[in-house]
Amino acid sequence: LQQDVRKAWFREKAHSWGHTSILPLDKLVAKDSGFLVDWELKIVAKIDHLEAIGDLHVTEETTTSTVTEAKNVKSMTDAGFELDWLQKELAELCEMKEKEKVCFSELKEMENEWMSLKIKCLDMEALVQKKKAKMPATKPPLSIDDLASWLF
Repeated sequence: LQQDVRKAWFREKAHSWGHTSILPLDKLVAKDSGFLVDWELKIVAKIDHLEAIGDLHVTEETTTSTVTEAKNVKSMTDAGFELDWLQKELAELCEMKEKEKVCFSELKEMENEWMSLKIKCLDMEALVQKKKAKMPATKPPLSIDDLASWLF
């Protein structure tokens, strides 16, 4: 994917301004559906979440980046952008990340406990096998009942 970066001055009468195939000037300044309001650019975006693919693995780096993103949103809001929806999404994301962090630590604790119990079980099994090996091999081959059943 190649990105075309250009700088151009906005001119009200120049209809070829910008990327005409993407957003021609007529649509930019259209009375009912345009983006220019009182000659100020207003862009509103709505993002719908369709489905999550895969698992979320939170690292310290992403937690730090979320804080940075929240600060960026705050500064953009202070500049006059309407970003309430984005702040809400970021708050929900932070909450999800915090819950995942708690679940991850609980899961780690459970795995450690399970591993400890597994090691104890393996040690006990080894002791049982050792005891069985030390049992005297003096078990009589035939009992009195066996002899009696043979004779009669």
